[in-house]
Amino acid sequence: MMSMLSRQTLQSCIQRCQATANDIKSMATDAPAPAKQSLDQAYQSIDACIKQCQDALNKI
Repeated sequence: MMSMLSRQTLQSCIQRCQATANDIKSMATDAPAPAKQSLDQAYQSIDACIKQCQDALNKI
């Protein structure tokens, strides 16, 4: 049986993703150039995910 999406569950997921995004951004600061580029791309991806999840949160 599928559980209904709750605001609390989605907010918790967003917070975990934001913490991960902050970790990635921090690691990118000290990374050598090739790794920094990959970490910057990872940050952009998770940031887009966070924004879409926040949009979903606004719709429930």
